[in-house]
Amino acid sequence: MEKESIKMFFESQSTPPDSEKIEQWYIDNINNTELDTILLELLKKCTHQDEQKARCAFSRTCHRIGIGSPKVTQKRKIIYRWISGIAATVLVCGFLLGTHLWNSRSGDINLEKVYASAGNSKMVILPDSTKVYLKPTSTLFYEANDFTHNRKVHLFGEAYVEVTKDAKHPFSVVCNNATIKVLGTKFNFRNYPDDAEVTVNLLEGKVALHNEIRPMQELYLVPNERMVLDKLTGKMTKSHVKTENASVWINDELFFDEELLEDIAKKLMRSYDVEIEVADSLKNKRFYGSFKIMGNTIDEVLQTIASTNRMKYRHEDEKYILY
Repeated sequence: MEKESIKMFFESQSTPPDSEKIEQWYIDNINNTELDTILLELLKKCTHQDEQKARCAFSRTCHRIGIGSPKVTQKRKIIYRWISGIAATVLVCGFLLGTHLWNSRSGDINLEKVYASAGNSKMVILPDSTKVYLKPTSTLFYEANDFTHNRKVHLFGEAYVEVTKDAKHPFSVVCNNATIKVLGTKFNFRNYPDDAEVTVNLLEGKVALHNEIRPMQELYLVPNERMVLDKLTGKMTKSHVKTENASVWINDELFFDEELLEDIAKKLMRSYDVEIEVADSLKNKRFYGSFKIMGNTIDEVLQTIASTNRMKYRHEDEKYILY
């Protein structure tokens, strides 16, 4: 990741797609000791703005994600000045940055991270007994302290969630583009950094979706409805679908319902931990299919898709090329 791109991100100058990529870079390197060095170097280059505005910006970030602001120390004042660079656009990553730098010292925040590596799904049971199934290359953050009273998680990637009912304490899934609020329900949420859209499929219950890109009324979903949010324009579209197909992946199954080949390739890369390149002439072609991941190799899946005579593939230089 180029340092100048990271600097532009923290100064609210990067585009939404670039912001998502930088967030994923941060998540992938959150335990890397070199991350501190990079961030502190950027700290010196960022424009110092009014410290009080920075504190307010960071407080708003903490409030939006439901976590109390850490106490101010002399060392943290320096970080506040840097975070002022994102005062105009409050992002979850701003909170994550602060947590990375002083989490172990404050004692106020206990941020848990759950990551599903490429080729591997993962299931986690949250403190309130909510079950979260993470798709490969997805990351979940939540504050462990008093989670049963503050049920809020931050998701990067895709997950199927079975929420434990608690009318007094709504459950929320937060990303930079949208916030989902529920009481007790089953839904599938997808928002990978390289996706152009955020997608929510509701299987049971009711959810309210808040658009974080542009101001509008909350959008409500009932079972068998899907919401698609365009990350670039902020447009939210609701449609009626068979949502049970959206979560078949938790049973080790891949399902494509007239999906773009480029999107199918992304799913295969995450599930099989391989690299796939799609020719420009095929990116707008759509395919339908269902496959079991266990028991089927990536070659067998691609061979089945190729049997439609609408594409071919070859393997060279450690990647699959679809043409």
